[in-house]
Amino acid sequence: MNYIGSKHSLIGFLKSSIAKTLEENGENRLPNQMVFADLMAGTGVVGSMFKQDGYSIIANDIQYYSYVIAKHMIENNGNLNEGRCAELIADLNNLEGIEGVIYQNYCYEGTERQEFRRKYFTEYNAKKCDAIRIAIEEKHNREIINDNEYFFLLGSLINSIDKYANTASVYGAYLKKF
Repeated sequence: MNYIGSKHSLIGFLKSSIAKTLEENGENRLPNQMVFADLMAGTGVVGSMFKQDGYSIIANDIQYYSYVIAKHMIENNGNLNEGRCAELIADLNNLEGIEGVIYQNYCYEGTERQEFRRKYFTEYNAKKCDAIRIAIEEKHNREIINDNEYFFLLGSLINSIDKYANTASVYGAYLKKF
């Protein structure tokens, strides 16, 4: 995820520092015998990398989006039917856009008052995001999808819509031109 606070660039340092500390302390346990705590997990990139190495992960953050990402990238590993998820994504991708919260607040065309107009997303992408987000919630509420699928789809939406955001890695401001 393109995020100004991402710790992606620290992964190499963290891995080598942990390995050195374990070696200095005479620890020779395998990663699958240890727990990695990803405090202030944010985009979940650090926890998910350590998960891939075999560590059990504890992730924490105050932001709800981070909780969703952690459920998606860390907890969901191995708990999903790939064929079913592919079908769900295809169905969501085929939705027509709607004018929801993202459109009304983060899209230039969707904001009525001139002084509040923002260019975080194009009209098309804002409407598409709204349609997918609402459909995911409806499917979960109607128990068409389970919790694992819900967090997979919602986490996938968060990660993918970030690729279409008109920002320079920070959502405090948008670029003035698309």
